[in-house]
Amino acid sequence: MTTRQVPQVGGAIDLQVTVTLFAQEPGVVGLDFALDGQHEHLDCAVNTGETRITHVFTIDDPKLWWPAGSGEQVLSQLTVALPGETVTRQIGFRTVELLTDKDAAGSRFAFRVNGREIFCRGANWIPADALVARDA
Repeated sequence: MTTRQVPQVGGAIDLQVTVTLFAQEPGVVGLDFALDGQHEHLDCAVNTGETRITHVFTIDDPKLWWPAGSGEQVLSQLTVALPGETVTRQIGFRTVELLTDKDAAGSRFAFRVNGREIFCRGANWIPADALVARDA
């Protein structure tokens, strides 16, 4: 199962849920999609081999996920079920942009989450030697 979030005008989000099914012969399979109380049942035709099925949920007023220190980390529960198998994932609705426009030092490296520029804390130190305690 893969998901893709597509922002819409006015703040709504389309959540595209794609399921890949493998069948030994053609037939019809019942799929149940659920997202935070929204339920959809689809009877889907499948071919021999691989079949991809995409269902779209439209969330008119999504509760957004924010990085730690910037707001709540609201998660939604997504479930896809077919006979004999159920997959459940927790997902957060958000947009993330990497900003690398030119500045006085060359170019900056910043993030805009849900339309608001945020400061990310942390560092990535790569030691000069794989054995840090060893004298060079």
